[in-house]
Amino acid sequence: MNLIERYLHEVRRYLPAKNREDILAEIRSHLTDTLEERVKGEPGEEDMASLLKEMGSPRKLAASYPGGDPLAPDGHTGRAGKGRTRRRGYGITPQRDGVTA
Repeated sequence: MNLIERYLHEVRRYLPAKNREDILAEIRSHLTDTLEERVKGEPGEEDMASLLKEMGSPRKLAASYPGGDPLAPDGHTGRAGKGRTRRRGYGITPQRDGVTA
């Protein structure tokens, strides 16, 4: 897997499921088009790394799209509300009034 595919894999984790594939296709297209404009022939690892650095972190890029949640892999907030449970370590800890028991 090249750098661009690894980057897109990370971005994917922070995108909403509903539009995930469309957004990834848009980002992939932008990246490949930009590389083609900048580099004659086959782009090297340095070319890809430079472009990805310009794009910023996968989390921030995903957050720039509607529904992208910079705090939650795979588009889930992971926040437990009142009366719900949240995974803690190896067990499940009940949560009441925003405080874990």
